[in-house]
This record gives sequence, structure tokens and C-alpha cells, in this order.
Amino acid sequence: MTRNAKRSSGRRFARKGLASVLAILALLGGQLVTAGTYDKARIHDVAINPQPDGSTVITAKPILETLYWCPGAVLQETDTTISVSLVRCWYKSTCDVDIEAVTDPAAPGVVKIVVPPSDKRVEF
Repeated sequence: MTRNAKRSSGRRFARKGLASVLAILALLGGQLVTAGTYDKARIHDVAINPQPDGSTVITAKPILETLYWCPGAVLQETDTTISVSLVRCWYKSTCDVDIEAVTDPAAPGVVKIVVPPSDKRVEF
């Protein structure tokens, strides 16, 4: 094998190695940023229903995605309000939530969040 052939072979190997590393990083991208919240534009069919016991039931349908799911919601409280945001979690991860979502097999993709009783106004 000539010197030029060896260099060419090494370059091809380096390019393949670099391509493999980039492919792996692209696949892991979702894992590196495992949690966030859904944008409101990606959530449909939202219903907010106050209950007689003071709790609030929120049902919503976040956009269905292959690599993400909604394990529940996070809450942000002020003196007068409770703001609810749905968590967007990579499918191979577990994400921290304040309230776990309840799902119904009869309604695929719909999540139900039950906010505990409070005198504060619930916002979504």
C-alpha cells in the first residue's frame, strides 16, 4: 500500500468515525435535555373544571410525539394564583413533576391533572 493510499484510507475512517459520533450525539440530544414544558400551541382540547371540594381538574391533549411523553405537571405559585405547566419528558427518562398525570386508555393522548384544593386561582 502506498503512502497516499494509507492517508486516503485514514481520512475515510476518520470521516466515518466523525459521522458515527455525530449520529450518536443527535440521538442522545433528547436525553441530554430530558425535561421541559409543552408550549401552549402544542396542547389541544384544554378543559379546566373546578370541583365542589375545591380541587381543579385539568384535562388536556399535548401533541403526540414519538420520543416524548407527558408524565404530569409542574406548579408555580404566587400569592393569588397557581400556574400549571405540562412537563415534556424524553421517553427513556423519568422527569420530576409536582402532580402526576392520570391517563385513560379510552382517550389516547389525553392527560388529567388534579390540582389540590386551594383558594388561589388556577391558570393553565
